Amino acid sequence: MATKREGYLEGHSIPFHEDRPIGVVREEADEYEYEDVPTMNIGPLAIILEYQLVIISVYF
Repeated sequence: MATKREGYLEGHSIPFHEDRPIGVVREEADEYEYEDVPTMNIGPLAIILEYQLVIISVYF
């Protein structure tokens, strides 16, 4: 799964599976760093149902 920046809204990205968009992710830069690396807040996250089920079956 790859994520492309479509640029339709600043602070959002669209995750893709092959050439199909499968959701929308809201991103925001965080003021903190972890081991000298900038961090990011992610949420909300909207994923198409069929991909949610795949993610759940992989991790549980």
